[in-house]
Amino acid sequence: MNLKLAVHRSILVGSALGVLFWILEAVVHAYLFRDGRFPLELLAPGRHEVWMRLVVVALLVAGSFFTNITVARRREVELALNQVENEDRTIFENTGAATILVEADTTIVKANREFELLCGYRKVEIEGRKSWTDLVSPDCLAWMREYHKRRRIDPAAAPRNYDCKIITKEGGERDTNITVAMIPGTGRSALSFFDITDSKQAAAELQQNHRELSAMLGQVLYAKREWEMTMDCIEHMVILIDGAGLIKRCNRAVKEIAALPYKRIIGRQWQELLMADKVETGTVYGDGIELSQPATGRWFVLNSYPFKEEGYEGSWSVITMHESTAMKRVTEEVEQRKQEIEEHREKLQLALREISSLIQQVACLQDFGVRFKNPKQRKCYEVMGCAKENCPCFGQEPERCWQTAGSSSSCRTSDASSDLDGNCAICPVFKAATSDPVYQIGERFNNMMYIVESKSRELERANQELKAAQAQVHLQEAISVGIGEDSSLKG
Repeated sequence: MNLKLAVHRSILVGSALGVLFWILEAVVHAYLFRDGRFPLELLAPGRHEVWMRLVVVALLVAGSFFTNITVARRREVELALNQVENEDRTIFENTGAATILVEADTTIVKANREFELLCGYRKVEIEGRKSWTDLVSPDCLAWMREYHKRRRIDPAAAPRNYDCKIITKEGGERDTNITVAMIPGTGRSALSFFDITDSKQAAAELQQNHRELSAMLGQVLYAKREWEMTMDCIEHMVILIDGAGLIKRCNRAVKEIAALPYKRIIGRQWQELLMADKVETGTVYGDGIELSQPATGRWFVLNSYPFKEEGYEGSWSVITMHESTAMKRVTEEVEQRKQEIEEHREKLQLALREISSLIQQVACLQDFGVRFKNPKQRKCYEVMGCAKENCPCFGQEPERCWQTAGSSSSCRTSDASSDLDGNCAICPVFKAATSDPVYQIGERFNNMMYIVESKSRELERANQELKAAQAQVHLQEAISVGIGEDSSLKG
């Protein structure tokens, strides 16, 4: 659009200059050379004059045209250059990286605002005054100089990116990452510095945190392993379940009882795992449930401990199971013993009442023939297979052969009142009759009453004999007294 305006303007300017020249030429010929009158020179000059004027006018129009076109294009180029320069300056100043342009001799010719903030120097202190070598740490200077030289020989001979340290105006150091690029056709290069001090510090802190976390993780894993080893040493089965009853963790006892690897246990329903072998529920006491496994005869006690923990969603529970088979058997034995003791107590109580009644009968009625009735007493000749018909016990109702004199039982002693712990202790008849402590006491009582009855009979016989002797003595005394009286009368 500007070029079209320039063309129109150049034509107008050239035409105006041509008209002005035509008029001036007419004035010169009319008044200076006196070749004719002005109107005639202006409107009807000679052929030669017309041709000359037209040539000059054409040259003026053409000159004006080309001059204006050249000026317009130059202005466009200048505007474009200014725009590019402004864009480059804007980019250079606002690229976000600290950037400088350096000459082949390392002089800094241009620096942006970010570089001022990085190093602490103002532009006037840097541009044309300092070398980039003045701002680099001595530790990096040697190899950076080498890169600078190689890059001007062959841009590919030196790396474009590397890290280095920048010395600030205050003498501090900043860690930076540099990107270097050569400007084609010049010996200059552009250096962009990215401040990575905070990033390196953050990375160092992250590494330190990582080391600390790794150490903590190691401690946690060690503590976890210690806890797992502790739980694995427990004979009880311990299971951690979530609210849905899914197993989250368990100890070795669970793996052994389930006969499954750990991975196949995790995530399963605990009831499905532990109650798959037709486990039956037994007694419920306290917080525990007694379970039995009829197929194996094993008993277990199950306890549940629900809990809620901050940071964990839902409800959780710890299930413990321990085998109580031995304890169950001991309990059953104790219960059985208890029942036996109770039965014996009742029998002893019954025996006490019966024997007390018998003793009372003996005491009141002086009946020494009372006996404790023993349902276990058997016929000795049947038990011993005895066929001696002359035995007092043969063919009789069950008799106590150990109390019967003259019996043929091989276990009887010669003295019916002898100790029952002798031969009778091995006699099957006596064993059957004293198979129970109550019957033992009864037979002891019977034996005592047998002895008492025997002694009572002996005393009765002795008493009768004594009375007979006393009567004989009285009779003899009476006879003696009578004889004495007769003798005195005769005298």
